[in-house]
Amino acid sequence: MTRNRSVLFPYLVPVAVGTVLRLFGLTRQSFWIDEILTLRAASFGEPFRFADVLANPQGPLPHLLLRGWAAVFGDGDLALRLWCAFAGILCLGLAAVTFRRIWPRATVAGVWLVALSPFQVWYSQEVRNYIFLMAAALLVAHTLFRALDRPGAGRWLLHAAALAVALLCNLSALFLLPALATGLLLARPRALRGWLPAALLALALAWPWVQTELAGHVAWEGVGNGANLTLRGTDTFRLVALPYTAVVFLGGYGLGPALRTVHAGLARGDWLPLVPGLILLATGIAGCLGGLWNRRRDERVRILFWWTVIPPVLVSVLALLGWKAYNARYLAATQPVLLLLVAIGWSEVRSASRTRALLYGLCLVAAMAVGWERQTFRQDYAKEDFRGAAHFLDTHAKPGDLILQQGVNGPLLRYYGGRVPVTTFFPVYSREADGGRSKLNALVGGSNRVWWVGSRLWYEDPDRRLLRWIMEEGAFVDSWRGAGVEVRGYRLAGEGR
Repeated sequence: MTRNRSVLFPYLVPVAVGTVLRLFGLTRQSFWIDEILTLRAASFGEPFRFADVLANPQGPLPHLLLRGWAAVFGDGDLALRLWCAFAGILCLGLAAVTFRRIWPRATVAGVWLVALSPFQVWYSQEVRNYIFLMAAALLVAHTLFRALDRPGAGRWLLHAAALAVALLCNLSALFLLPALATGLLLARPRALRGWLPAALLALALAWPWVQTELAGHVAWEGVGNGANLTLRGTDTFRLVALPYTAVVFLGGYGLGPALRTVHAGLARGDWLPLVPGLILLATGIAGCLGGLWNRRRDERVRILFWWTVIPPVLVSVLALLGWKAYNARYLAATQPVLLLLVAIGWSEVRSASRTRALLYGLCLVAAMAVGWERQTFRQDYAKEDFRGAAHFLDTHAKPGDLILQQGVNGPLLRYYGGRVPVTTFFPVYSREADGGRSKLNALVGGSNRVWWVGSRLWYEDPDRRLLRWIMEEGAFVDSWRGAGVEVRGYRLAGEGR
């Protein structure tokens, strides 16, 4: 018993730290539009229908898990956020088991990287399916290397089941198939005799949903039209998206530019506050990858390498074709493997020089701390504060007023409990060709006051045309501003109020 405790203790400490990080401030931020879309896709408040499961772009497995979880624990903010936090904590345990299977000497370092990962902490506190995809990716890795160590039909069947789970968590798991095929072809081609049937079986098991998703949610008609949105709202794919993904995977969203800054247009000065964290991260990664170079011929490293390389290439190609916008979260299935590669490199450095290993480790931890602090406590990185906006409207909007939210429908209604009607006015309506001004006049006609609710994300017309129209029609009353959300109230002219 004593020996077992001594073996488990090095893993229990990072798991405990990671658990605290995933539970810290779990409901401090309100739900934002992506989380509301998850709830809508799960058909909350409606009878269960299997057809909804297959038509769910968030993945059928998270759909079923979320509905089951909510049936037991309810659909409050804490209950739903605990759903994803539980998956994040599960990732910690899976990382310990999987990393020990693949590279025992790197296990402790790898689990620490997972525990401190701001990227995993972020998705462990967001009601989405990406943290489940990362957990599934760890299952895929564990079953794969278990089958490679001791091939057998039963072990390949387990690997097929793990692949099917990943596919049913998120469509982006499809990128694992060419990645693993390439890695095995170049590192251990004989293993393809067992892996290919397993991959085909997994694809067959997940095919009903994969086919529905490909047919219903991929904009095939957009191929070649150039109308794709890529890295955080820019209008063309840029190669900076690839190193940016590595930065996000290691240091979290806080080491990149904030959404508000990106959408306003990046200037040279906007990068200056990010430089120290980026230098720390670059130093740590470069040092660890230098140690990994010594293991470049190891077949396990080669398989893991292609696991992390092929998916970004494929996502980049899809973005260039205009099929799908580039987004780092679409590559979530590669994130735990990248952390393992960094941990392997660090362990190799440590075997040669403890001093250099300490330096690189401190650089990585410091960069992660910077990224976590920024994405956790800075308003520019926080989820949009619709809860605060709803509280302001609850105390200021009165019967006879109109709340006009611009371009995003759902998060405000989750928190707003007042008696004033809420209407959504989408930016496309503001085009004169669509009768924008007349549509606005029809909406606000007969209202005492209009409370405009604007979002910082891609839902707001950049010229604020709608807000200018309202300002021309009435006199300013009051305003409120929170993380990513602004509320402005105007008393309409000529209404005798």
